[in-house]
Amino acid sequence: MNHRLSFLTLFCIILISATCTSLKAQPKMLSVKQMLKDLDQLQVSLEAHPDPFVRISQADFQAHLADTRAQLTEPLELLDFYKKMASIVALLKDGHSTVRLPEHWMDNQRKENGAFPYEVFLSNDGHLHVINSYNNGEIPRGAEIIALNGLSIAEFLDRVDPYISYERVSFRNTQIDNNFEKYLYLAFGQVNNLEVQYQSAETKSIQVSTMPFREWKKFQRKNQEDRESKIQSGHPYSYKQLEDGVGLITIYQFKVNDLLAYRTFLTKTFKRIEQNDLHSLIIDLRGNYGGWPKISAHLLQYIATKQFRTLAKASTRISKIYQENLYDRNPALRSIHTYVPPRRYYLDVHAILRGKDGTNINESEFFQEELIDLHYKFSGDCYLLINRDTYSAAACFAATFQCYQMGVIIGEQSGGTRVFHANPMFGILDRSRFPVTVSTTIWWTACYDEKLMGVSPDLQFTPTVLDLTTEADMQLMYTQRIIKRIRKQKELEKK
Repeated sequence: MNHRLSFLTLFCIILISATCTSLKAQPKMLSVKQMLKDLDQLQVSLEAHPDPFVRISQADFQAHLADTRAQLTEPLELLDFYKKMASIVALLKDGHSTVRLPEHWMDNQRKENGAFPYEVFLSNDGHLHVINSYNNGEIPRGAEIIALNGLSIAEFLDRVDPYISYERVSFRNTQIDNNFEKYLYLAFGQVNNLEVQYQSAETKSIQVSTMPFREWKKFQRKNQEDRESKIQSGHPYSYKQLEDGVGLITIYQFKVNDLLAYRTFLTKTFKRIEQNDLHSLIIDLRGNYGGWPKISAHLLQYIATKQFRTLAKASTRISKIYQENLYDRNPALRSIHTYVPPRRYYLDVHAILRGKDGTNINESEFFQEELIDLHYKFSGDCYLLINRDTYSAAACFAATFQCYQMGVIIGEQSGGTRVFHANPMFGILDRSRFPVTVSTTIWWTACYDEKLMGVSPDLQFTPTVLDLTTEADMQLMYTQRIIKRIRKQKELEKK
């Protein structure tokens, strides 16, 4: 009897395990009804956008929307439905308006199918290079990938481009190399046993197998960038003295959890700068994807010599969907007795909730900053480092820095443009669980000109593939050489 029970128990365990494995292997499907409801929800969310038809006509956008709706006639896998939804929002060419895959989707794929074992870099002219290997793979660092599963890189880019929200191609490219594995799924539906043709000393073709998720995760933790750990800690900033007379402030994002801690950091930092008699200060905004321009004013106050603007102006669209979004985020706002603290850095909630649907809140003076009398103002030479990852509020900082001639900008043209859509409204589609962001505001940076232009550096520095495969920070080293030349020139002028 005991043997029989043991056998039945074992049989049940095997059956349950096989069933779970079978269910796990089945891709999640969405019914036609579910997809149509999510499409309706997305369409309503887009009503919050202040100016959706800058890069596409309303007629063409509506035609694409109708065509997508007509295609939803049978259940689809989650990834296939994502492509359709992402392609709708991507037509707006607005990096702040996006549709993303559900949270943990990518990690779940890695757990089930393994992780892609290489880090890549997609140059501004469309060349794809390997710059790191997570498992000592066969493809050497610096090698150029010239084909993926038989597709040239140009064909691969054409395949994934319709799903990416961006203003400038350089910022699209940085999204691709930062999330390369995701775009492999979008292009091919899988990443294991990917046929990769690459060129190094000679042209070769190999099949790249994925690596176990746990090993990939260990590598990520071991090589986690300082930027990520600082952002996760809620203190996205750091300072260090590089050499005699030269300091470096790095701001990883202009979004801080504790404003007092941020202001304390700045006070202590500029006190150290004064005590150590620094003549040159480098501010690093590379990889800074933004936050709130008004937060950047605290740093600008320490280097500004006259009043300045963090933005030239802003225009926020009032819509019922945006008002409902604010109510959902804070149900207490529905009560007329709810106290809303006076506005300091973020949204004018009162104006948005009381405004008329379809109208705009236009602001200008709010972004004017009068000089504050600070104890430790810096009067030396300032240098600002930017690259194609400098986006949104970080690009606003660069625009203000340049507009008011606060110093020298070194690097690449920013990924963020001088006029852009921002202040996104967040939501999640009910059936697919796709996170959605939709811009609600237009921001004009200080001294704005052409809408689709980024902030251009005074001194161009574009890292080479070799630079990216080494641990040395070549752009920072270049800046230090520039500082030495300028200091030497100043010494000669004194004589």
